[in-house]
Amino acid sequence: MRDTPLRSLYRLHDVLCADEENYIMLEGHYFWMQSTWRLKDIPDPKDPNPLRYAILASLVEYMVEAYNWKISIGLRRGLKSLPRAVDEANRKDPNKPFEEAPEWAVKAPGVEEWISFLVDGSMRKYGNAFKKRRICANARQLENL
Repeated sequence: MRDTPLRSLYRLHDVLCADEENYIMLEGHYFWMQSTWRLKDIPDPKDPNPLRYAILASLVEYMVEAYNWKISIGLRRGLKSLPRAVDEANRKDPNKPFEEAPEWAVKAPGVEEWISFLVDGSMRKYGNAFKKRRICANARQLENL
C-alpha cells in the first residue's frame, strides 16, 4: 500500500549497482505488474548525486524499451497470462498501450567519465540509455517475461 514507483526505481538502482541479475528481474517484474504505475508518471527524484540521478534516468529509459518490447508481442502490464486468442488480438492491436519516458529522464545528463557496475569491472555497454550517460550496467533482465 505504501509502495510507490519511485521507491521501486530506487530498489532497481540498488540491485543494478550490485549487478544482481535475479533481483533486477524480480523488481522489474514487480514494477511491470503494477499496471497503474505508468513510466511517464514517475516523478523527478531530483537526486543530488549526479551519478545516481544518471542511473535512475537510464533505468527508466531502459524500462521503456523493455516494456514496450513486451507490449509489442502482446503482453499487457498487470496481467499474468492471457488466453492465446487474447494474446493474438493484443499483438494485432493498432493502439497498443506503449510506455513513454518522463521528460526528466530523457533530459538527465550523463557522468563525465565511464563507470562500470559490472561484477568483473568490464566496460561492456548494455543499452543506449546507459551508453549515452557513460554507464556500464546490465539491466537486460528487465526484458524477461
